[in-house]
Amino acid sequence: MAWTGAEEEDERLRTQAVRWLRRAADLAIKRYDLDEGLAHLHNALQLCDDSARRDVWRQIGHASALRFDGESFLSAMQHTLELTDDAQTRAELLSELAFQTAVRSGMWPRRPDHEEVEGWVQQALELAAPASAARARALIARAYWNPSEEGAAADEGSALAEGSHDVLLRSYAWGARACAAFAEREYEQSFDWAYRRVGLVPKIADPDHVTQIYEEVIPACALLGRFEEALQLVETHAGIVRRLTAHHRIHSIAMELEVKELTGEWASIRERAPDVERYLTENLGTPCIRNARSLFVEAVAHAYAGEHAEARRLEEWAVEAAAEGFGFRLFGPRVRLALLRGELDVVEKLLAEDVPRRGHDWMVISAMVTSRLDGLLALGQHDAVEQEAVPLASFGSVLRPFALRALARVREDEVMLQDALAGFEALGLDWHATETRKLEA
Repeated sequence: MAWTGAEEEDERLRTQAVRWLRRAADLAIKRYDLDEGLAHLHNALQLCDDSARRDVWRQIGHASALRFDGESFLSAMQHTLELTDDAQTRAELLSELAFQTAVRSGMWPRRPDHEEVEGWVQQALELAAPASAARARALIARAYWNPSEEGAAADEGSALAEGSHDVLLRSYAWGARACAAFAEREYEQSFDWAYRRVGLVPKIADPDHVTQIYEEVIPACALLGRFEEALQLVETHAGIVRRLTAHHRIHSIAMELEVKELTGEWASIRERAPDVERYLTENLGTPCIRNARSLFVEAVAHAYAGEHAEARRLEEWAVEAAAEGFGFRLFGPRVRLALLRGELDVVEKLLAEDVPRRGHDWMVISAMVTSRLDGLLALGQHDAVEQEAVPLASFGSVLRPFALRALARVREDEVMLQDALAGFEALGLDWHATETRKLEA
């Protein structure tokens, strides 16, 4: 049936409205007015036909990922896939779904199952052309999601990214290489890969991507004992996120707390408590495990100062804010709190939990390792201390004196304790050195 002139005009106006709504959304997203951008896109959905609807849903998925809204991101990508039959386009979408989930793994109220993400990766690899960006992105996602077992994926993804001349893809490929090297305890190599990405910053227009580059180099820097440099990089990160979202700002202050948690600067952490609470209040609408983790770290700092009521208040707030499936990120400060209170039953329960160490949260893993060693010592599980501390004592990182101190306590070895003390002093870890001197005979 032929269209009337009025129907043709109506269709022309709808098409034009969709185009301008998408354009307005794109401009809003670029200046990080994400809610405005998403509102324009959802209005566009009401007007467009199926051929345009797929692209609008994909745009919604992109904006939702930037907003760290995992559930909306997943929903949008699923809608896009439902409207897509082309194999290569499906490969791109599946690789993007896995990739954003892996590099923004804290954006979920409940962390996706490992097998679900791996399923997206596998489907993308089966559909993607051999040298395509989709294949590279899927491999990079796999390496980020499970770096301890996917070094080969990081290598292949990096090789494909180098061949593509895509700066953004190359940046994330180097990040995947950094994660894989960290998992192998090649800490200097891990730092080199992470720091190499900083050289790409002038070529990257997306400030969100730039913040992620700094978020990976900062913990690598701290793990090598370069604490002042790490905090300077935190300041650089903080300057970038001032014009972004509340969620970006909570990441910035959380990284500052994570560096100081490792160095034992509890008084400085307590001083930041008002800022932490303000940023958290602004960010409560966005799922982020750093909401809860920052509160737990503040609780530890207040507990060390004997401010137990305040520590309990912060801990209770942290429990309310915590998402499911992120136990390993909260493990360190939770164990530390239980040890400070002498709650060995809680320590035992936490150590008995199955806490997969997946992901690339280097500072979080460092806090997890050091508190775990202290927890095992408190429970008298000396065989486990030996098993976990001996490898750490052999590698050149901040973790080495912690491992030596744990072994010295198990073996009652005064010489090893002095080695641990010397290690803390050489790194400028004054609080840890003081705590170690308390153990001297």
